[in-house]
Amino acid sequence: MPFAVSEGAGERPFFDGQGANSGMGSLASDTDRPPSRLVQTVSLDSWLMEHAVGEIALTKIDVEGAEALVLRGMVKTLTAARHHAVLIELHPNVEPNVGQQVAEIFHRLDRQPYALFDWAAESRFEPIDGAPQGYCLLAVRRESVSV
Repeated sequence: MPFAVSEGAGERPFFDGQGANSGMGSLASDTDRPPSRLVQTVSLDSWLMEHAVGEIALTKIDVEGAEALVLRGMVKTLTAARHHAVLIELHPNVEPNVGQQVAEIFHRLDRQPYALFDWAAESRFEPIDGAPQGYCLLAVRRESVSV
């Protein structure tokens, strides 16, 4: 698809990854360098509605520091608990408060339909109430887990 997922439709600066790994590009930057180009954006809520997508088993978000932008564009489908699970790779080196921002979005959802888990040092997910401390957050519909 020729667009980036963000909080809504529009146009945003994009920072291409440096080096050989083109997958490191992002709407967020960890340096003071200027953006590489402008890209068209769309919210996941509007894209799912436009394509008549119902429930989603797993949504994986790995957008190099722009995770909170993507989640802001998913609030409707998250509130409706249409995503069974959301796995989010966090990038605190790009956006230092991204874990806190991500957790806050989930905590503000009506009815708080998701239980949050942080990737623990023991290589397993542990339930959390606040912001994640690691580099990976898992949100699972509460009806699907025993917390």
